Amino acid sequence: MKMKKKKSEITADDIFSHAEKIYQASIAIKYTVNSWPPENRLEPTLNFTPAYYVTTSFAFELLIKTLLVLDGHSPKEFHKPKYGHGLVSMYELLPDDWKIQLEHEFNNRVQSSPSYIQQKKLMEIMGHTAYEHQSVKDVLVLNNDRFKDFRYAYELSHDYMLRVFQHNDYEMTELINVMRSLVLVLKPELDKKLLNNHWVGDLRNNREPSPMSN
Repeated sequence: MKMKKKKSEITADDIFSHAEKIYQASIAIKYTVNSWPPENRLEPTLNFTPAYYVTTSFAFELLIKTLLVLDGHSPKEFHKPKYGHGLVSMYELLPDDWKIQLEHEFNNRVQSSPSYIQQKKLMEIMGHTAYEHQSVKDVLVLNNDRFKDFRYAYELSHDYMLRVFQHNDYEMTELINVMRSLVLVLKPELDKKLLNNHWVGDLRNNREPSPMSN
């Protein structure tokens, strides 16, 4: 008897649970890099960064798909070639009020982030007084092709790799946490899918994310 490979029905719970596993893997990668002594940090950064971008970009994709399924879309809809792993095209399908909420919470989180405050001061010292953090869509545009690109990082040019590696990722981290929080607001019982409850930044009670995800 031939074993059935795929599930007949996929739910938002399934997608969110997998998103959580991928997200925690990305945190583990960052924690591994940051735990190395400063004098040895360059080597793990170069070795682990491709995997970090693959996992963070994939986490974005799964969280957007979770939100879309909660909005009534069928998971099979995303198998269409026009979507692929494109974050922006899927994000545009979200209800406008959800996108407004995500942008609002993202702005609040980033503007209070020590990383943003430090970056803004640095840019002002360099003469860029009008420096502002990116929008939600800007972050998704930045990561739109990262999942595809960094699976085969050996094909990327040295200049492209350096440009990506120099990017501050605090905005990616904040957006992932905001998306996770919106999922929990829409379906609170998904809280049980969290691998570590005390790590999540939740809109409902302002719990802080893990120090490892800062």
